[in-house]
Amino acid sequence: MDIFNIFNDREDVKVQGWDKYPEWVRTVHRPKESYGQLALTFIYGKGIERATYPQYTRFRRLHRVLDIRAFNARLRKNPKFDVQARPEWR
Repeated sequence: MDIFNIFNDREDVKVQGWDKYPEWVRTVHRPKESYGQLALTFIYGKGIERATYPQYTRFRRLHRVLDIRAFNARLRKNPKFDVQARPEWR
């Protein structure tokens, strides 16, 4: 049984060399940086010279989501996210 192919009358596209494709094609397979890696850059300044604006917007979005989750956990009185003063401050 043949698989339905709408391009049956066409020949398959041949894979060309890297120089024939735009630059962004080479970066598609790379995983995005995690929040921890971005925090090292934008909070602690590690490698800030190489930082890009898309990285910064991704960091801001991930940080905002983390803040919202922590705030919601505090509302639910989750002890994992409870903010308490240190014993010597009391």
